Amino acid sequence: MNIRLIILILLALLLDIGNVRSQWVSEKCPTTRNLNAICFSDGNSAWIVGNNGTILTRSGNSWTELKKTTHKDLHSVFMIDKNSGWAVGEKGTIIYFNGSDWKESESPTDKDLFSVFFNEPQSGIAVGENGTIIIYADGKWNLVEKNTYANLKTAAIVNNEILMGGGLEYAGVPIMRMDNNKTY
Repeated sequence: MNIRLIILILLALLLDIGNVRSQWVSEKCPTTRNLNAICFSDGNSAWIVGNNGTILTRSGNSWTELKKTTHKDLHSVFMIDKNSGWAVGEKGTIIYFNGSDWKESESPTDKDLFSVFFNEPQSGIAVGENGTIIIYADGKWNLVEKNTYANLKTAAIVNNEILMGGGLEYAGVPIMRMDNNKTY
């Protein structure tokens, strides 16, 4: 092969790689802690939670770190709207946003919680370690009797159906479904 052709091909590949990288833009971040989950509350506002109780909010194009409500790792955040949201994490930590501040909420578990989801302001679920499932109804969190010991990593509610996904550590339970019509 001609040396010029090889150089031309290498240059073309390098230019192509540069184009792929240019699609991602790093944003200035006010923390060096691990960040674990993000949720948008509207088109311009976002929230990120992370290790050691880290909570960041973005309005416009800049991120701000908020005062810590907890020093436990936060694994998931869900914003119902720009004035209401929940975050969950290590050792059953649950915090909520009341429109101006994040506050601690009573938790019925000391297991790590990995995911939180609300389908309306008074109807939510959080899932976690060893099959932990807690449901938010009537203004409080309630522990649900477990039927798996798998770590549940994610959950969502659509209509009255709850879907949860998790690990295959115990008896291969990657997806579970639960009816939300039950009173807890």
